[in-house]
Amino acid sequence: MPKLKGEVAKRTLGIVISDREIIVVEGKRSGKKFYLLKAARELIGDKGIVENGRIVSESACILKLRELIDQIKPEAVFASVNIPANLVLLKTIPLDPDIIERFPDWMEWEKEKHSVDASIKSELSYLPIGAKTSDGELYLMASVRKDIIIERKRVIEGLGLTLIAADPDPVAAYNGFIASCREDDESNYLFIDISLPFYTFFATFNGKFVYGGTKVTSVDYHGIERGNPPQVLFDSLAREIHQSALEFFAPYGDFPQNATGIILIGYFAPSETLKNTLGNFFLPPILNTIPYDKKRLKFKVGKDFGNVWGAYIKGCGLALRSINE
Repeated sequence: MPKLKGEVAKRTLGIVISDREIIVVEGKRSGKKFYLLKAARELIGDKGIVENGRIVSESACILKLRELIDQIKPEAVFASVNIPANLVLLKTIPLDPDIIERFPDWMEWEKEKHSVDASIKSELSYLPIGAKTSDGELYLMASVRKDIIIERKRVIEGLGLTLIAADPDPVAAYNGFIASCREDDESNYLFIDISLPFYTFFATFNGKFVYGGTKVTSVDYHGIERGNPPQVLFDSLAREIHQSALEFFAPYGDFPQNATGIILIGYFAPSETLKNTLGNFFLPPILNTIPYDKKRLKFKVGKDFGNVWGAYIKGCGLALRSINE
């Protein structure tokens, strides 16, 4: 492929494909700054396109994404796509510099150590999360089956785009938050990605990433999806989320009860009922908007944009990736 120059080489599309929604965001790098240029989103929960994170209708998925792309008319020819957290083996592990230098050997050893099925071909990646232990710096290890990546690659190529990255949801959301929030923001936030039946926790401590964990809800979430559910369902879900957050972040003292705020991501992020119910369990406020830097938004922000900003944040993290990363 010929080397692209100018603006096209700086732009990337971030594409989020989940059970409940699809999102397309175009981003651009300019020096050390990131800008969000265009965005579009559509709910697809009743279309039978994606189930438990897996694409069950490739043609329908491509068609819906093409409709969103036609809306925003991006210039980007490169794209990054998300991998739902429930399809990724995520573990935090300490690594020393010698092991990192011998990454190919470490990869095979790490697969066996953490009981990743060696008979299933998988891709392994890692991300430093800014924490030190006596055994070395902590890294987030992500293992994804190759057939899952190939499944999404086919969709991206079906749109005439070139895939440059496939990131787990927590990593994409973290990158989106860090790139989009105010540069002087040193607050601590708890993020909850509620993409039922799964929900995923991660946190930012002064701009550093900590992965909490992913769980499957025991609540009858179909009752919530059908609309007008009884309050008892929201109470059960909020209680379960609160307890899980306390368990995942037990090593971090009073967090998340001393967090600056809690930010919801995913299909249920705009739900006022869920926000109010979670507020009965958590001390920090459930934020309606993310403290993003509006100067980095190059497209017109609609009146409802702030309330669904959490739904776009994974797409932003994907759209702001460098082609060379």
